[in-house]
Amino acid sequence: MAEGKFRQDLYYRLNVVDITLPPLKDRTGDIPLLANRFLKEFSEKNGKRIEGITAEAMDLLCAYAWPGNVRELRNTIEKMIVLARSDRLTAEDVPQNIREGSRPVQRSAAPAPAAAASPVTVSDPVLSGGSLADAERIKILSVLERNRGNRTRAAEELGISRRTLHRKLKAYGVTGQHEENQ
Repeated sequence: MAEGKFRQDLYYRLNVVDITLPPLKDRTGDIPLLANRFLKEFSEKNGKRIEGITAEAMDLLCAYAWPGNVRELRNTIEKMIVLARSDRLTAEDVPQNIREGSRPVQRSAAPAPAAAASPVTVSDPVLSGGSLADAERIKILSVLERNRGNRTRAAEELGISRRTLHRKLKAYGVTGQHEENQ
């Protein structure tokens, strides 16, 4: 704007809501969802029948810091598919720079609560053919269950406002106390 290359009135018209999205390295739970979405997209685009990503390859992807964020992950998955030698992406398909740059996966020393959902895997039905909306619904309900229905804590864990959580739960048909309508 100061250089006169962007209209001030347009800037203020567009600058209604700030959306802050943490970097991908802070959202490792999103990596399997994104990787499988890109896998489907680029398998079709390149006419290849890639059925999935092995757990070892996914662990490497999740352990990488992704300084280029989602765009770097997207480009990496496309590269892996183009160069893939089998119907599943393996650790050998993960580019060398990512294998070398992967940090050890940090696991919590505390045992997971009994009500916690099992980790997302490549064979998860949502990832292998369900929609992103289904994955979001399952994630939200799982976090709400893990927090024993406490919407404030669930919203904090999900990184969304309590109001957004309430709106999503209403759309899922969850009212009052936590009730799963699946």
